[in-house]
Amino acid sequence: MTVLGHRPGNGRNLLLGLAALLAIGMARADPVDDMVAFDAVYIPALALTTGAAQDASKAAKAQVALAALRAQWPALKHRLGASWGTRAPAGWQGVLYRVGQHIDKANQASARSDWRLAHEALEPVRIDMMKARRRHGMDYFIDRLTAFHEPMELLATVAATTPPSALDTRRRAELEQAYLQARVLWRGIETQPVDDARYGLTAARSVQLRTAIDDETRALGRLSDAFRENDTLRLLKAAAAIKPPFSRAFTAFGRAEGDGALACARSSPAAASRSTMHAGARIRRVAGRVLVPPMHQGAPHEKRADAESTVGGDRLVQCA
Repeated sequence: MTVLGHRPGNGRNLLLGLAALLAIGMARADPVDDMVAFDAVYIPALALTTGAAQDASKAAKAQVALAALRAQWPALKHRLGASWGTRAPAGWQGVLYRVGQHIDKANQASARSDWRLAHEALEPVRIDMMKARRRHGMDYFIDRLTAFHEPMELLATVAATTPPSALDTRRRAELEQAYLQARVLWRGIETQPVDDARYGLTAARSVQLRTAIDDETRALGRLSDAFRENDTLRLLKAAAAIKPPFSRAFTAFGRAEGDGALACARSSPAAASRSTMHAGARIRRVAGRVLVPPMHQGAPHEKRADAESTVGGDRLVQCA
């Protein structure tokens, strides 16, 4: 018997349809895949614009990376906008709108061959997305690297721009405070397991990441030792040395056009100086006080020649 047009089996079909919709919603409950897809094209653009700012011969590669980011952004924006389902962080759509603006500014700057400005236009992207994810309680491994970047950059900038004779008591105290904050943040990185499959890491990029993490841990250990000694030159050298391994760790999550991995160089002090000069005007101190003992590392200082890694055949001097 049919009542008001209802046929037997319609109720079952309705339940199946609702179950399918629920399954779709659950499938979208973890937005990491979409975040990783975005970072895979964002990180090369961020890194290669730095390289182009240091060396004009890198401009072509930076242009390719920016073009890839610009071309893929509409689809990535759609993915990111839908990835949270109905549980998007407050203001998430506004974050994505601003990301688009930053990408546009970077492309406008690149059209004028202003690679420093192009890089600076892209920098807020990772910070804005990190803040939104953290407000929502999401622990995204790359955000841990982004948080570490600020105190690390302060240390590297001061080291690259301060003559030993100018490192007075006040500035040394600022450096030590930055180190303490950096050490706490790095501890949260080196102890956090990374699921290669979840973060789209190839075998080569997984090795790059883990080697860079080990290198950074040793570099921070050498910086800790330098703070306990009254050798200003060694302190500045150790502070400058913490940036290259961080850059290699961060760029392990980027994929360049036609290449499986984006790798940063173990750059020379001169290259590190050029990279950190731009940040010097923006970074002055690290807020807050973190009271933890300095890290002690027994690992011997590694002596190895600087090696430049490649992105699609392009050598990088410094990244991120």
